[in-house]
Amino acid sequence: MPTAGKYRFDYDWSQPPSDGMEDAVWFEPGLVCRVKLGEAWGSIVCAGDTKILDNESGDVYYCPSDFPQHITDDKSLNLADVAWEMNPWFEIVVNDEDESVIFHTITEALDGVKSQVESFFRSMCQIENFLLPSVIMDKEGNEATYSVS
Repeated sequence: MPTAGKYRFDYDWSQPPSDGMEDAVWFEPGLVCRVKLGEAWGSIVCAGDTKILDNESGDVYYCPSDFPQHITDDKSLNLADVAWEMNPWFEIVVNDEDESVIFHTITEALDGVKSQVESFFRSMCQIENFLLPSVIMDKEGNEATYSVS
């Protein structure tokens, strides 16, 4: 049960993101990150398969290790003459509930899971304490101060 005090988002990355690699194609299927705020938690999961056809060479890519040397990040992938036949995505799960929302970049997924975890945290505070909580997030959205009055 949440008690009055300060809470921070905690991140446990199974697959930390790299600069310039926001698209789900750069992540392995499965758990990417677990996010906690107090007792509320959520997960970002990479799902789906990759199949990209190189329009110039006719090669088919199923994962980043198949990419030619000039495709190293989102920008070079977007500039490449390729056709996406299948692409992976991110899903979020909050306290064992699949949110049924699809995200294509890790930043979108992280923003989505933080929003849902914060909402669940607020609900837990209200239900457990029978009072409307005051939850103030800092500018970066990483720390919450919770109090009841």
